[in-house]
Amino acid sequence: MKSEYMVNTHLMDRLRFEKYSNQHFTSCVELIKSTWNFHIDFINIPDDNIVYEYYFKTCLNWNQHLDVIVDKNGNVQGLLFASKEDSSVFKELVYLRKERQIKKWKNKKLSLGAFGERDRAEQLLEDLAFNDHQGEIDAEYFDSEVNLFIVSPELKGKGLGRKLMDRYMRFC
Repeated sequence: MKSEYMVNTHLMDRLRFEKYSNQHFTSCVELIKSTWNFHIDFINIPDDNIVYEYYFKTCLNWNQHLDVIVDKNGNVQGLLFASKEDSSVFKELVYLRKERQIKKWKNKKLSLGAFGERDRAEQLLEDLAFNDHQGEIDAEYFDSEVNLFIVSPELKGKGLGRKLMDRYMRFC
């Protein structure tokens, strides 16, 4: 009897699990963009990819587990980014430094008009940060936290999300 979460072996011949690296950045941004409509409320945005790039940069920070599913062309088809809530003081300082770099990048892009109409963009980015912060409030009560978990729409229901989660559970 097949498990509903069993991944088709033919499918796994075309996909592989990897640890995230910078070569995956653009493909991860595209996967997020295919899943959510974060850019829709921005006004006069020259290139809506900037919203997804910013969101993804924030997701990359504060995680120790960065797992991706990649197809034979190198395109990311799934990802699970997560953390353990027991990082060292040194690691926390590294995350804080990276957070400052991301904010500096965002503010530069805002000043150049990359996010479109500035007042509206600032409000929307502030709302995004607020929602992220709300999710972090309860994180301290748990040993670990999944921060970003996506499987491409074409591969949903094939057991890949379960495989990503199993890999994360082994990490924990």
